[in-house]
Amino acid sequence: MPRPAARKVSLKQIAEAAGVSTMTVSFALRNSPQVSLATRQRITRLARKLGYRPDPEIARFMSYLRRDRSNGVFRGTIGFLNFQNNPDGFHGGGFYSRVLAGVRARAEDMGFALEEIWAGNPAISAKRLKSILQARGIDSIIIPPLPRDAVQLELDCSEFYGVTIAFTLESPRLSRVSHDHFEGIRLAMREVRKLGYKRPAFVSTAQSNARVRQHWSGGFLGSSLLLPKADQVPAYVEDDLDSRAFTAWLSRHRPDVVLSPHVETYGLLLHRGLRVPEDIGFVLLDWSSGDPSWAGVDQHVSHLGHTAVDVLIAQRNRNEAGAPSHARTILIEGSWRTGETVRAL
Repeated sequence: MPRPAARKVSLKQIAEAAGVSTMTVSFALRNSPQVSLATRQRITRLARKLGYRPDPEIARFMSYLRRDRSNGVFRGTIGFLNFQNNPDGFHGGGFYSRVLAGVRARAEDMGFALEEIWAGNPAISAKRLKSILQARGIDSIIIPPLPRDAVQLELDCSEFYGVTIAFTLESPRLSRVSHDHFEGIRLAMREVRKLGYKRPAFVSTAQSNARVRQHWSGGFLGSSLLLPKADQVPAYVEDDLDSRAFTAWLSRHRPDVVLSPHVETYGLLLHRGLRVPEDIGFVLLDWSSGDPSWAGVDQHVSHLGHTAVDVLIAQRNRNEAGAPSHARTILIEGSWRTGETVRAL
């Protein structure tokens, strides 16, 4: 004999049990700051006790109504999950801000709203995060680069369309979009050789190199093997760049140009009495994070965000939620930017 359908609990029933208005319940279940934290927590516990389950279709429709869109067709809301320790981690300029700007621009062009969610809030568990997303009618998520001490998430992504940006997320295995770091440093090697540099060197912290799965050091090694043996300089990949070991490495190997993803490396060269570019050249492997007058590789960071949205929309169109059986990696090639930190020899 078939089991009777579970009774649906309405916002009105929760409001009556809590002694508040239906609007207050609606705000509380969306974690809105318009309701005090204590009231939000009390209503959330009560809703859970009563067996309340949000209707995703209604949530999506209400999200549409809350948006002030006079033109275009609203297609849904994409959640941008900030797992950084700082809720404003994607608003401080540089790489992260450009990622967010690219995602937002593409999402709006395609008729989607973008909602930033501070998933790194220590008060929000993975289970609670999933409930927040579902309550807000969000079925599509973008996971940008994770904090330096994180490689996996406890969030159950099986009911979401999802894509990640960069190589930091290892689990769950979602499709990803990233800059092609391997080809990026190979491009830089070719360009500095054209300028006449003979002894290029790669300098990076071990952690930064690991976060791109050693693609930088791998590309550098492959390109170095094409040089005369006497001009091959070993990479300097250590935990601490500002050390006696770095000074000793510079003195021993005497590179004539340094390729690095760190703005700080430029300052370390100056601090050791080297003039750039008179004594040594400098190439920033993430050009957008430094001075625009410097030479470097433009990773086209905003395009990473554009492409992530495109991948997400394709998943939605194919109704492919959750971690795919065969995750895809889409690599975006960078472009060379000449600048004042290198010169023709």
